[in-house]
Amino acid sequence: MIKRVIRFSIAGVGCVLNLVVLSSFVFVLYFLLLITGWLSRQWSNALLSMIDMIVYRHSMHLRMILETICRVQFTGFGVDQLSQDQPFIMVINHRSHVDIMIIFAFFYDRIPNVKFFLKRSLMYVPFLGQVCYLLNYIFVQKISTDSVRKNPKLVHQQREKIKKQCQELTSAPVTLAVFAEGTRFSEDKKARQKTLRFENLLSPQPAGLALAIEACAQSVDQLLDVTLVYDVGFVSVWLLLSGQVSTIEVHLESHSLAEMQLVGDYVKDRQFRKRFTDWVRYLWQRKDALMTNALARLRRKHSAC
Repeated sequence: MIKRVIRFSIAGVGCVLNLVVLSSFVFVLYFLLLITGWLSRQWSNALLSMIDMIVYRHSMHLRMILETICRVQFTGFGVDQLSQDQPFIMVINHRSHVDIMIIFAFFYDRIPNVKFFLKRSLMYVPFLGQVCYLLNYIFVQKISTDSVRKNPKLVHQQREKIKKQCQELTSAPVTLAVFAEGTRFSEDKKARQKTLRFENLLSPQPAGLALAIEACAQSVDQLLDVTLVYDVGFVSVWLLLSGQVSTIEVHLESHSLAEMQLVGDYVKDRQFRKRFTDWVRYLWQRKDALMTNALARLRRKHSAC
Protein backbone atom coordinates (compact mmCIF):
# COMPACT_ATOMS: atom_id res chain seq x y z
CA MET A 1 0.00 0.00 0.00
CA ILE A 2 2.84 2.40 0.85
CA LYS A 3 4.44 1.79 -2.56
CA ARG A 4 1.15 2.62 -4.24
CA VAL A 5 0.79 5.86 -2.30
CA ILE A 6 4.38 6.86 -3.15
CA ARG A 7 3.89 6.04 -6.83
CA PHE A 8 0.58 7.93 -6.88
CA SER A 9 2.20 10.96 -5.25
CA ILE A 10 5.14 11.08 -7.66
CA ALA A 11 2.98 10.51 -10.74
CA GLY A 12 0.34 12.97 -9.49
CA VAL A 13 2.90 15.71 -8.93
CA GLY A 14 4.36 15.04 -12.38
CA CYS A 15 0.93 15.26 -14.06
CA VAL A 16 0.00 18.43 -12.17
CA LEU A 17 3.28 20.14 -13.01
CA ASN A 18 2.89 19.07 -16.63
CA LEU A 19 -0.60 20.58 -16.74
CA VAL A 20 0.50 23.78 -14.98
CA VAL A 21 3.34 24.31 -17.47
CA LEU A 22 0.99 23.64 -20.40
CA SER A 23 -1.73 25.99 -19.15
CA SER A 24 0.75 28.73 -18.21
CA PHE A 25 2.27 28.78 -21.68
CA VAL A 26 -1.18 28.64 -23.29
CA PHE A 27 -2.43 31.62 -21.27
CA VAL A 28 0.71 33.64 -22.06
CA LEU A 29 0.65 32.81 -25.77
CA TYR A 30 -3.04 33.65 -26.10
CA PHE A 31 -2.40 36.95 -24.37
CA LEU A 32 0.27 37.60 -27.01
CA LEU A 33 -2.22 36.59 -29.68
CA LEU A 34 -4.62 39.27 -28.47
CA ILE A 35 -1.84 41.84 -28.83
CA THR A 36 -0.30 40.69 -32.10
CA GLY A 37 -3.25 39.11 -33.90
CA TRP A 38 -4.53 42.36 -35.34
CA LEU A 39 -1.01 43.44 -36.24
CA SER A 40 0.30 40.41 -38.07
CA ARG A 41 -1.34 37.24 -39.36
CA GLN A 42 2.11 35.65 -39.57
CA TRP A 43 2.69 36.23 -35.84
CA SER A 44 -0.68 34.69 -35.01
CA ASN A 45 0.05 31.53 -37.02
CA ALA A 46 3.46 31.23 -35.37
CA LEU A 47 1.97 31.49 -31.88
CA LEU A 48 -0.73 28.91 -32.69
CA SER A 49 1.99 26.55 -33.94
CA MET A 50 3.83 27.06 -30.65
CA ILE A 51 0.68 26.10 -28.72
CA ASP A 52 0.38 22.89 -30.76
CA MET A 53 4.02 22.10 -30.01
CA ILE A 54 3.45 22.65 -26.27
CA VAL A 55 0.47 20.27 -26.35
CA TYR A 56 2.69 17.75 -28.17
CA ARG A 57 5.32 17.99 -25.42
CA HIS A 58 2.65 17.80 -22.72
CA SER A 59 1.31 14.57 -24.25
CA MET A 60 4.81 13.11 -24.61
CA HIS A 61 5.49 13.75 -20.92
CA LEU A 62 2.16 12.13 -20.00
CA ARG A 63 3.18 8.94 -21.78
CA MET A 64 6.56 8.98 -20.04
CA ILE A 65 4.90 9.36 -16.62
CA LEU A 66 2.40 6.58 -17.27
CA GLU A 67 4.96 4.14 -18.70
CA THR A 68 7.91 4.77 -16.35
CA ILE A 69 6.28 5.71 -13.03
CA CYS A 70 2.85 4.07 -13.25
CA ARG A 71 4.21 1.10 -15.26
CA VAL A 72 1.35 1.11 -17.75
CA GLN A 73 1.79 -0.96 -20.89
CA PHE A 74 0.00 0.44 -23.94
CA THR A 75 -1.10 -2.08 -26.57
CA GLY A 76 -2.43 -0.75 -29.86
CA PHE A 77 -4.48 -2.63 -32.44
CA GLY A 78 -4.99 -1.29 -35.96
CA VAL A 79 -2.90 1.86 -35.43
CA ASP A 80 -0.11 1.20 -37.95
CA GLN A 81 -1.55 3.19 -40.89
CA LEU A 82 -2.16 6.48 -39.05
CA SER A 83 -0.62 9.77 -40.17
CA GLN A 84 -0.02 13.17 -38.62
CA ASP A 85 -0.49 14.84 -42.01
CA GLN A 86 -4.16 13.85 -42.42
CA PRO A 87 -7.19 15.24 -40.52
CA PHE A 88 -9.51 12.81 -38.74
CA ILE A 89 -12.69 12.68 -36.75
CA MET A 90 -12.54 10.25 -33.84
CA VAL A 91 -15.34 8.55 -31.89
CA ILE A 92 -14.43 7.06 -28.49
CA ASN A 93 -16.13 5.14 -25.71
CA HIS A 94 -16.10 7.13 -22.46
CA ARG A 95 -14.99 4.82 -19.66
CA SER A 96 -13.54 7.15 -17.02
CA HIS A 97 -12.06 10.50 -16.00
CA VAL A 98 -8.69 9.49 -17.44
CA ASP A 99 -9.82 8.82 -21.03
CA ILE A 100 -8.67 12.19 -22.37
CA MET A 101 -5.28 11.73 -20.71
CA ILE A 102 -4.93 8.31 -22.35
CA ILE A 103 -5.92 9.62 -25.79
CA PHE A 104 -3.25 12.34 -25.56
CA ALA A 105 -0.56 9.98 -24.26
CA PHE A 106 -1.19 7.23 -26.80
CA PHE A 107 -1.92 9.19 -29.98
CA TYR A 108 0.26 12.30 -29.71
CA ASP A 109 2.89 11.01 -32.18
CA ARG A 110 0.44 9.10 -34.38
CA ILE A 111 -2.22 11.63 -35.43
CA PRO A 112 -2.62 15.44 -35.57
CA ASN A 113 -3.39 17.42 -32.42
CA VAL A 114 -6.66 16.29 -30.80
CA LYS A 115 -9.52 18.73 -30.15
CA PHE A 116 -12.45 17.38 -28.13
CA PHE A 117 -16.16 18.06 -28.38
CA LEU A 118 -17.21 18.82 -24.80
CA LYS A 119 -20.40 19.65 -22.94
CA ARG A 120 -20.72 23.42 -22.60
CA SER A 121 -21.14 23.09 -18.82
CA LEU A 122 -17.49 21.98 -18.62
CA MET A 123 -16.41 25.43 -19.80
CA TYR A 124 -17.31 26.78 -16.37
CA VAL A 125 -15.12 24.32 -14.44
CA PRO A 126 -12.48 26.56 -12.84
CA PHE A 127 -9.11 26.57 -14.60
CA LEU A 128 -9.61 23.43 -16.72
CA GLY A 129 -12.62 24.88 -18.53
CA GLN A 130 -10.71 28.01 -19.48
CA VAL A 131 -7.69 25.99 -20.67
CA CYS A 132 -9.94 23.85 -22.88
CA TYR A 133 -11.55 26.98 -24.28
CA LEU A 134 -8.17 28.50 -25.15
CA LEU A 135 -7.11 25.22 -26.76
CA ASN A 136 -10.07 25.61 -29.14
CA TYR A 137 -12.08 22.67 -27.89
CA ILE A 138 -15.63 22.64 -29.25
CA PHE A 139 -18.27 23.20 -26.58
CA VAL A 140 -21.75 21.89 -27.38
CA GLN A 141 -24.82 23.24 -25.61
CA LYS A 142 -27.45 20.64 -24.74
CA ILE A 143 -30.76 22.01 -26.02
CA SER A 144 -33.94 20.76 -24.37
CA THR A 145 -36.97 19.71 -26.40
CA ASP A 146 -39.04 22.50 -24.85
CA SER A 147 -36.46 25.08 -25.88
CA VAL A 148 -36.51 23.79 -29.46
CA ARG A 149 -40.30 23.98 -29.57
CA LYS A 150 -40.21 27.59 -28.41
CA ASN A 151 -37.38 28.55 -30.73
CA PRO A 152 -36.62 26.04 -33.54
CA LYS A 153 -33.76 28.27 -34.72
CA LEU A 154 -31.64 27.24 -31.70
CA VAL A 155 -30.57 23.96 -33.32
CA HIS A 156 -29.72 25.69 -36.60
CA GLN A 157 -27.72 28.39 -34.79
CA GLN A 158 -25.66 25.82 -32.88
CA ARG A 159 -25.05 23.75 -36.02
CA GLU A 160 -23.77 26.78 -37.91
CA LYS A 161 -21.55 27.85 -35.01
CA ILE A 162 -20.00 24.40 -34.66
CA LYS A 163 -19.58 24.07 -38.43
CA LYS A 164 -17.74 27.39 -38.60
CA GLN A 165 -15.38 26.42 -35.76
CA CYS A 166 -14.70 22.99 -37.27
CA GLN A 167 -13.92 24.51 -40.65
CA GLU A 168 -11.45 26.90 -39.02
CA LEU A 169 -9.79 24.06 -37.10
CA THR A 170 -9.52 21.74 -40.09
CA SER A 171 -7.72 24.34 -42.22
CA ALA A 172 -4.65 22.46 -40.92
CA PRO A 173 -4.45 18.76 -39.98
CA VAL A 174 -6.34 18.15 -36.74
CA THR A 175 -8.25 15.36 -35.02
CA LEU A 176 -11.76 16.16 -33.77
CA ALA A 177 -12.76 13.74 -31.01
CA VAL A 178 -16.28 12.86 -29.86
CA PHE A 179 -17.44 10.82 -26.86
CA ALA A 180 -20.65 9.54 -28.44
CA GLU A 181 -22.12 8.35 -25.12
CA GLY A 182 -22.19 11.95 -23.95
CA THR A 183 -21.09 11.08 -20.40
CA ARG A 184 -18.81 8.69 -18.52
CA PHE A 185 -19.84 5.06 -18.05
CA SER A 186 -21.08 3.85 -14.68
CA GLU A 187 -23.19 0.91 -13.56
CA ASP A 188 -25.83 3.29 -12.14
CA LYS A 189 -26.15 5.13 -15.45
CA LYS A 190 -26.34 1.84 -17.32
CA ALA A 191 -29.11 0.59 -15.02
CA ARG A 192 -31.16 3.74 -15.64
CA GLN A 193 -31.18 3.20 -19.40
CA LYS A 194 -34.42 1.57 -20.47
CA THR A 195 -33.43 0.51 -23.98
CA LEU A 196 -30.28 -0.55 -25.84
CA ARG A 197 -28.43 -1.73 -22.78
CA PHE A 198 -24.84 -2.80 -23.34
CA GLU A 199 -22.56 -4.72 -21.01
CA ASN A 200 -19.64 -2.28 -21.04
CA LEU A 201 -21.04 0.88 -22.65
CA LEU A 202 -23.79 3.43 -22.35
CA SER A 203 -26.15 3.92 -25.28
CA PRO A 204 -24.65 6.23 -27.93
CA GLN A 205 -26.19 9.54 -28.93
CA PRO A 206 -26.15 9.49 -32.75
CA ALA A 207 -27.22 13.13 -33.10
CA GLY A 208 -24.01 14.49 -31.57
CA LEU A 209 -21.77 12.34 -33.75
CA ALA A 210 -23.79 13.15 -36.88
CA LEU A 211 -23.48 16.87 -36.14
CA ALA A 212 -19.71 16.57 -35.67
CA ILE A 213 -19.30 14.64 -38.94
CA GLU A 214 -21.47 17.11 -40.85
CA ALA A 215 -19.49 20.04 -39.47
CA CYS A 216 -16.09 18.80 -40.66
CA ALA A 217 -17.05 16.71 -43.70
CA GLN A 218 -15.58 19.18 -46.20
CA SER A 219 -12.06 18.65 -44.85
CA VAL A 220 -12.14 15.19 -43.23
CA ASP A 221 -12.62 11.83 -44.94
CA GLN A 222 -11.68 9.28 -42.28
CA LEU A 223 -13.52 8.43 -39.06
CA LEU A 224 -11.43 6.65 -36.42
CA ASP A 225 -13.46 4.33 -34.20
CA VAL A 226 -11.44 4.03 -30.97
CA THR A 227 -12.23 1.58 -28.16
CA LEU A 228 -10.37 1.96 -24.86
CA VAL A 229 -10.06 -1.16 -22.71
CA TYR A 230 -8.50 -1.06 -19.22
CA ASP A 231 -7.45 -4.35 -17.68
CA VAL A 232 -9.14 -3.42 -14.39
CA GLY A 233 -12.47 -2.77 -16.15
CA PHE A 234 -13.37 0.38 -14.25
CA VAL A 235 -10.45 2.77 -13.83
CA SER A 236 -10.01 5.81 -11.60
CA VAL A 237 -7.24 8.38 -11.26
CA TRP A 238 -6.08 6.58 -8.10
CA LEU A 239 -5.91 3.16 -9.80
CA LEU A 240 -4.06 4.57 -12.81
CA LEU A 241 -1.46 6.72 -11.05
CA SER A 242 -0.81 4.27 -8.21
CA GLY A 243 0.25 1.58 -10.68
CA GLN A 244 -2.76 -0.72 -10.41
CA VAL A 245 -3.52 -0.52 -14.15
CA SER A 246 -1.10 -2.82 -15.94
CA THR A 247 -2.40 -2.81 -19.51
CA ILE A 248 -4.41 -0.35 -21.57
CA GLU A 249 -5.54 -1.62 -24.96
CA VAL A 250 -6.41 0.85 -27.71
CA HIS A 251 -8.41 -0.73 -30.53
CA LEU A 252 -8.86 1.30 -33.71
CA GLU A 253 -10.85 0.82 -36.88
CA SER A 254 -10.94 3.38 -39.69
CA HIS A 255 -14.02 4.16 -41.80
CA SER A 256 -14.33 6.30 -44.91
CA LEU A 257 -17.10 8.89 -44.46
CA ALA A 258 -17.83 8.82 -48.19
CA GLU A 259 -17.86 5.05 -48.63
CA MET A 260 -20.00 4.51 -45.53
CA GLN A 261 -22.29 7.45 -46.50
CA LEU A 262 -22.00 8.97 -43.04
CA VAL A 263 -22.53 12.59 -44.09
CA GLY A 264 -26.06 14.00 -44.17
CA ASP A 265 -28.67 16.22 -42.54
CA TYR A 266 -29.54 14.34 -39.36
CA VAL A 267 -32.17 16.90 -38.35
CA LYS A 268 -34.22 17.19 -41.55
CA ASP A 269 -33.49 14.00 -43.51
CA ARG A 270 -35.55 11.25 -41.86
CA GLN A 271 -34.12 8.43 -43.98
CA PHE A 272 -30.55 9.47 -43.28
CA ARG A 273 -31.32 9.81 -39.56
CA LYS A 274 -32.63 6.23 -39.39
CA ARG A 275 -29.73 4.80 -41.41
CA PHE A 276 -27.13 6.70 -39.39
CA THR A 277 -28.73 5.72 -36.06
CA ASP A 278 -28.79 2.04 -37.08
CA TRP A 279 -25.12 2.24 -38.09
CA VAL A 280 -24.07 3.82 -34.76
CA ARG A 281 -25.99 1.18 -32.81
CA TYR A 282 -24.31 -1.56 -34.85
CA LEU A 283 -20.96 0.11 -34.18
CA TRP A 284 -21.68 0.09 -30.44
CA GLN A 285 -22.70 -3.57 -30.48
CA ARG A 286 -19.34 -4.42 -32.04
CA LYS A 287 -17.47 -2.26 -29.52
CA ASP A 288 -19.32 -3.92 -26.66
CA ALA A 289 -18.44 -7.42 -27.91
CA LEU A 290 -14.82 -6.36 -28.43
CA MET A 291 -14.60 -5.03 -24.86
CA THR A 292 -16.17 -8.18 -23.41
CA ASN A 293 -13.65 -10.41 -25.22
CA ALA A 294 -10.69 -8.16 -24.37
CA LEU A 295 -11.58 -7.95 -20.66
CA ALA A 296 -11.98 -11.72 -20.45
CA ARG A 297 -8.59 -12.22 -22.12
CA LEU A 298 -6.87 -9.71 -19.84
CA ARG A 299 -8.37 -11.32 -16.73
CA ARG A 300 -7.16 -14.75 -17.82
CA LYS A 301 -3.73 -13.26 -18.37
CA HIS A 302 -3.68 -11.80 -14.85
CA SER A 303 -4.90 -15.06 -13.33
CA ALA A 304 -2.07 -16.93 -15.04
CA CYS A 305 0.42 -14.47 -13.58
